[in-house]
Amino acid sequence: MIPSITAILWKYFQKADKSFPIKIRVTYRQASKYFPINFESAPLCLTAAEWTEVKSERTTNRRLKVIRNQVVKCEAEARKLCEDLTLNGKRPFSFGQFKQKYAGDRPTSFLGTFDVYLDSLLLEERMGTHRSYLCAKSAIERYLGDGNDIQTHELTPEFLRKFEHHLLGDSASTMISSRFEFGTRPNRTVSRYRTILTLNRRTLIRNSL
Repeated sequence: MIPSITAILWKYFQKADKSFPIKIRVTYRQASKYFPINFESAPLCLTAAEWTEVKSERTTNRRLKVIRNQVVKCEAEARKLCEDLTLNGKRPFSFGQFKQKYAGDRPTSFLGTFDVYLDSLLLEERMGTHRSYLCAKSAIERYLGDGNDIQTHELTPEFLRKFEHHLLGDSASTMISSRFEFGTRPNRTVSRYRTILTLNRRTLIRNSL
């Protein structure tokens, strides 16, 4: 038996801009799991209206046409992977094997990869961990500056030291974020951010390969 593959608007999480993640739904023997579709080095998110237009072949919006092609491509790659893993339905399917091999055009940027990992935490309903990671990501975005990003291989020990120094030097903003995010002293907040990035550096880089 070969799993069924469908691209869907994942309504369990809505971003501030009213968009939702677009995911590949893999269903096998009445069990379903969801995997991200990436576009321009980040998880693909669309509003409900945009998703309706993407699914329509009559859309005239150039960007949505490109996105539609990306979605179709990821669906096709997921189906081919399922066929290969099951030898065209001759052996059982494994979600674990699918997850290891599925690409979905994975992002190579650090923040893009971080978003994919945040997505997986939501899927696993690890809300406390998701909140901590989201705070760490926001701190990195402020450190990098508006619209800037780095590649995963640039997340080096030296980068982490500079990031920590930046947070320790920005005592006012760090104290505000500490109180609202963790209820702890600034130094402890910095330590938490550093631990999050250090412990998951290899995971984030491995997920981008």
